[in-house]
Order: sequence, then structure tokens, then C-alpha cells
Amino acid sequence: MVDGPFGESPEMGIGFTDTALLVVSLAGFIMLGSLVYSIIMLRLQSKEEFEKKQEEELDYDEKLANADVTTLNRAQRRARAKHIMKQERRIATNESNNEAPEDEELENDDNNNNQQHN
Repeated sequence: MVDGPFGESPEMGIGFTDTALLVVSLAGFIMLGSLVYSIIMLRLQSKEEFEKKQEEELDYDEKLANADVTTLNRAQRRARAKHIMKQERRIATNESNNEAPEDEELENDDNNNNQQHN
């Protein structure tokens, strides 16, 4: 019996040595460190991986544009429509930018032809 704060109490021990507790704590911290590394560090992307992922997304848009509409869900149909509208907008912008110089060139050619015939 050992004198305790409330009188005599039976002698009890934890059952583990200091070395055993140190080994278990060290193993726990190693597992915690590897978990944090796998969650945070491996999830970060390099610039090349990010660019590759962006290219894959472009491929996904192309796949949606060429896909059968009946097999797509609502979100995929919306994404497909959005991609197609973007393509049409780009085509319309390019055509309007290309038409203006062609019209001017035609007028210049017409003026040159008129001057040569006069």
C-alpha cells in the first residue's frame, strides 16, 4: 500500500515501460507525418501536370460535342451546349474579323481595275 492524497491506496502501474511508450509515440508520429504528406504534398500539382489536366479538359469538351445527346445527363448536355456556343462565337468573331479586310481588298481591286480600264 502507498500513501495517496486520500489515504492509503493500492500500488498500481501502467504496465508499459518508458521505452515502449516512446516507441509507440514515435510510430504514431511517423504514421501521422506520412498521412499529412500523402494528403497535402502529393495532391499539389506541378505546372506540367496542371497544363496536362487542362488539355484533358479540352478533350473532354470535344468528346461532349461529338457525343450522342441521348446518352448524356443534364449537366453534360449543358456543358456540351456551352462548348458548342463558345465554338460558334469564336467562328463568328473570326469571320467578322476576316471579312472586313477582304471587303477592303475587293474595293481596292475594283478601283484598280476601273483605273486601268479608263
